[in-house]
Amino acid sequence: MKIVNKICKTMNKVNEDIICYGQNFAFVLDGKSKLGRKKSSLTKWYVKILLKEMKKNINKDTLLIGLNKSIKSASHIFKRNYPNEKMPSVSGCFLRKNGSKIEVLVVGNSKCLLKTKKIELVEDPRMDKIENNIVKKMKTLRESEKINMLEARKQIQNMIIESHKKVNSMGGYPAITDKELDENDIVYKEFAYKDVVSAVVCTDGFYAYKDYLMIKDKDLYEVIKNQGLSHCYSHIKRIQSKDTSLNSFPRLTTYDDVSAIHIVFY
Repeated sequence: MKIVNKICKTMNKVNEDIICYGQNFAFVLDGKSKLGRKKSSLTKWYVKILLKEMKKNINKDTLLIGLNKSIKSASHIFKRNYPNEKMPSVSGCFLRKNGSKIEVLVVGNSKCLLKTKKIELVEDPRMDKIENNIVKKMKTLRESEKINMLEARKQIQNMIIESHKKVNSMGGYPAITDKELDENDIVYKEFAYKDVVSAVVCTDGFYAYKDYLMIKDKDLYEVIKNQGLSHCYSHIKRIQSKDTSLNSFPRLTTYDDVSAIHIVFY
């Protein structure tokens, strides 16, 4: 496998995303500050620690066992340094070549787009579903009270706060915190190495390009293949900069961190 391209950028003061790759693996981590609040340097710090631990463990056992070992050690380091702070939550997508197979593990709303005989998407829709319901409520308020989406978001701040209380709980969505994850908390898939042409592991901030342009996954793959990740980021940046009221492209954050790794297999 070969890394063709990579990107990890933001228009925020703090980038809570991080990327990592090696000879047989690639992964992205997306730190999640509470919606409606400023990006946190503490979350960024934790994501860096988690990356360091996962890099040690990604090839030692199954992806899930390696991730749980990393969560245990990283959360211990966090609590030792910040005993009075609440654990940040993180989404992630992990890809590994393991012998004759490609393994993909997703936690939260990060994604993996693969080109086999067809375009395949590995994702967990649970976090996106909750966030989409919040955006739907914002749209309702916009119409009924004749306000913009930014004002609507302020009015439902309590709903946003409540959504964060559902992390790793019944009726909520899984994320990387200090809790050991099991098979119900992740999406895991395997592919025959010989069948995989290319893959893109990315955060939801990058995958938003597809939603902004209202295109299909196969179209997104072609854009990445032919024009590259930076082209997508430039488009995302332009859209978000022109739509600070959130009206044209309803969403929860004005700017999101944008990260992706493009891989080819041979």
